[in-house]
Amino acid sequence: MRYIFVLVFFIIGNFSFIRAQVLVSDFNNKKFINNLGGMFGWFDFDPNDKDAYCRVKFIKDKELHFKGNFLRVDYDVFSKKTAFNGLWFKLKSLNLKPYKNLMFRIKGDVYKGIPDTFKIELKAKGKVVYFIFKNDNKEDYGKIGLKWSFIKIPLVKFKHQSGYFDFSSVDELVFVFEDSRMKVKEGRIYLDDIMFVK
Repeated sequence: MRYIFVLVFFIIGNFSFIRAQVLVSDFNNKKFINNLGGMFGWFDFDPNDKDAYCRVKFIKDKELHFKGNFLRVDYDVFSKKTAFNGLWFKLKSLNLKPYKNLMFRIKGDVYKGIPDTFKIELKAKGKVVYFIFKNDNKEDYGKIGLKWSFIKIPLVKFKHQSGYFDFSSVDELVFVFEDSRMKVKEGRIYLDDIMFVK
């Protein structure tokens, strides 16, 4: 009986640990396929607008002795036209009801420009919820600096764009840089370890 108890405890304990977080992307495979098996990529509102763009590149993580990678993201929304761009991650109908927070590692580049704000969207069945991240440290979500730090955003802080949002089947996560919202219209960030946590 003792051995059965230990085995059950081991299984339940490890299952609870696994369910404590779900990793969307750590970029270690250097492919445009995230850790959930869904695609990820970037988008430009107007591909013909040469003044506005979003570009990404996989970078070896020297701090991890080249054992991992992170994503470099360059954006530019400084244009005479309406401009916005960003990143998208397919979540394959991910159930987010067990999770309370979106969390990711991030740092900026002072020479290229550190974004003062950007929008994060979740999409499900044609509906959208969004959060406007402001890099002013007025809220306790974290701040983008020159060193790696975690941003942690409660899912309850996401605002509903319209109608009921089904958190049990979320299709997509999107980071959006918008000319209408940003003061720093050209910049660079580094992203890693995007996940949802309890």
